[in-house]
Amino acid sequence: TASGTPAPTYQWRKNTVNIGGATGATYTIAAVATGDAASYDCVVSNTCGSVPSTAASLTVNSSPSISSQPAPQTVCVGAPASFSVTASGTPAPTYQWRKNIVNIGGATAATYSIASVVAGDAATHAGPRV
Repeated sequence: TASGTPAPTYQWRKNTVNIGGATGATYTIAAVATGDAASYDCVVSNTCGSVPSTAASLTVNSSPSISSQPAPQTVCVGAPASFSVTASGTPAPTYQWRKNIVNIGGATAATYSIASVVAGDAATHAGPRV
């Protein structure tokens, strides 16, 4: 909100660079994308001068995605087994490994390891929920 005589004009900026066509009292981004993360301010001007607003930061979060899935394994009793996954997102994703869709207590890293497999370990390790 701005006032002055004569009535002021508005120019919105992204990281101090003018945004073409953004000359109203409000600036709206219809569908935010990762590249929209920046600092935004508005320069209010009239024939007597101009003044920038305080900058407002826009942080853009993204849904987690898995770029590398855990691989199935066949091992002998007593051997180790290890599953891993690669995921990204903003903020950084968290992990929860599951066995037959039941959460495994404490299995909250990108890698889940079984030091010495027993027959009861055979299952569908559904991978982490990110």
